[in-house]
Amino acid sequence: MRIFAEINGKRILCLIDTGAHVSLISKKTAKSCKIKSLYQPDFGGVYGIGNNMVPLVGQADIKIKLANCEVNSKIMIIDQKVTRGPYEAILGRETLKDLPLCLNFLNWELINIDEIKALNKIRESSVTKNEQINTLKHNTYTKTPAHKFIGRQINSKIDSVNFLPKKNSDENNLHQKNVEETNNARNSKKFFNVGDLVWIREHTGHVNWSRGTIVHEKGEYKYGVKIENNSIRIAHADQLRSRKPYELRSRTHTLIEKT
Repeated sequence: MRIFAEINGKRILCLIDTGAHVSLISKKTAKSCKIKSLYQPDFGGVYGIGNNMVPLVGQADIKIKLANCEVNSKIMIIDQKVTRGPYEAILGRETLKDLPLCLNFLNWELINIDEIKALNKIRESSVTKNEQINTLKHNTYTKTPAHKFIGRQINSKIDSVNFLPKKNSDENNLHQKNVEETNNARNSKKFFNVGDLVWIREHTGHVNWSRGTIVHEKGEYKYGVKIENNSIRIAHADQLRSRKPYELRSRTHTLIEKT
């Protein structure tokens, strides 16, 4: 893998070679990178391509910067070019292990481990926060009486607020009173009055209808209906239809004459 790196502030093209034990640089390139203080290398030479022994001139300490990460390392100097390609240095395992970097195999980009740790901390904190929110919601809902959820699905935040237990305060009591008055006003709406002629539907289907008359108002859209056989049945407004004659209306202001 080819990559640009800075050695002692000099930007050069390097080859990342995980098969190489040490990092190598030529004597000529070392001078351009201001590598001057050489000392005795740890071993006499390195094996190159074809198992040829390449003697070492010396060893030096360097500052290498790669992927916005700068560390101290050491490099071996040889008298000839390190490769026949365009590379000016080879970075081996001794140098790579000093660099806290990860390789992205999607785009072959080196990433600083500190950035990865920061991203992982953000991800972990986000997951923890979501778990706390879900736990809080679960604990809040379990305190609500179960009968309020029968036949009801909470689809929005407004529903959630309406279903939460009310605190004992004047504002909440006033709000509850207004809600009850609104519900009572809705329930007090009448579809039929006592004495209205209606059709009443049988329980078995939508086909069988009988004539009847409203004789009682039971509330909550329920009515007592006296049918043709003089029996009285309790029926919901959904089971009733009016038998009043339908008045034809014209789009104009003139009445329609019967023919």
